[in-house]
Amino acid sequence: MSLLIEGLINYRAEVATLPTAVYVRMWFMRTVLIAGGLIFIGTRAGRVVFPVMVVNILGLWYGKGLWPDLSLGLLGTGLHIILWVPMAIYLIAYVRARSDNAPYNGPHNGQDNAAATPYHRLSYRWAWLCLIVIGISLLFDVREIATLAAVA
Repeated sequence: MSLLIEGLINYRAEVATLPTAVYVRMWFMRTVLIAGGLIFIGTRAGRVVFPVMVVNILGLWYGKGLWPDLSLGLLGTGLHIILWVPMAIYLIAYVRARSDNAPYNGPHNGQDNAAATPYHRLSYRWAWLCLIVIGISLLFDVREIATLAAVA
């Protein structure tokens, strides 16, 4: 537990040094992915995104506890590639399974189109927003890796 607390302290100290634009982007990502995952926990996408984000945050905090000198950018990039790429692939499959013109498939428990509630329809729009947020973040991660490769 002390490793988690130490990591949280290290994480917060490094985040405090980030430019305001990066800080705002991080909070926007958290809001879309964590709060959205919690709001849409009643959908398959929410049941994937929310736990992945909890593991991501715990990974950042434990990572900063284990390796306090490792930059948050590099640690976050590693976690994003390991956790977010599979999550993005799942979300692509989720949104491809339903378009606005296709009938709703239900939560795969035998329900018919009567289950096409506004909540479920909205979850597909949220999943698209997640994909956009994840895609932009992964572009920054590729830039981080390219910068590290150029230095090495």
